[in-house]
Amino acid sequence: MKKSKRNFILVCLIVLILIVVNVVSTDLGYPRLIDLNGTILANNLFLPKYIFSHTNATIPVLGASTWTNLTFTQEEAHIKLGISHTHNDNTNHTFTFTTDGVYDIDYDYDAIDTSASSTDIDVAGRVIYSNGTEIDGSVFETDITKKDIETEVSHDFLAEFRSGDVIVFQFVSEDADVQISTHGTFGLHPESATIRIFKIANLP
Repeated sequence: MKKSKRNFILVCLIVLILIVVNVVSTDLGYPRLIDLNGTILANNLFLPKYIFSHTNATIPVLGASTWTNLTFTQEEAHIKLGISHTHNDNTNHTFTFTTDGVYDIDYDYDAIDTSASSTDIDVAGRVIYSNGTEIDGSVFETDITKKDIETEVSHDFLAEFRSGDVIVFQFVSEDADVQISTHGTFGLHPESATIRIFKIANLP
């Protein structure tokens, strides 16, 4: 079979599959992937967006019961698509979305109490919009029960965001002697905080 004939058959099969997908999608109540002119419809086209950012900085809480921004001074440049973040300037506490969608967000902080005696201290993390509004489902709280022992503040949640939304990661403690830091022993780059943002779906 000649190459041109094989290509023609392949194109015909692709068109047939797209027609079937359109019919099935419409019957099930989902938006069509393409219209009859062959134009891809943006409301049903999913493109992944993501970022992984991290830091090994020591970040002290600003004061007892005072929410403190996390600054992320490092990132893997090739693990960033569609979410704006500048790690090496004074906006490195902010992350800006460029696409509407449902996003999976994960944060991990290592908190430590540097006070002189053992304590039982509440410490928490959360995510806010840049206007200070707390994002539902983002708060996670735990206890630090020993001094100079790292306690992990770790949480994963889903949220809807619109293009232009700006978010900030924060932590808080009821004691002013708490800080985000790492005393990592192993590995070349032990981290004090990491975040991951990943788009998992388009908005309806």
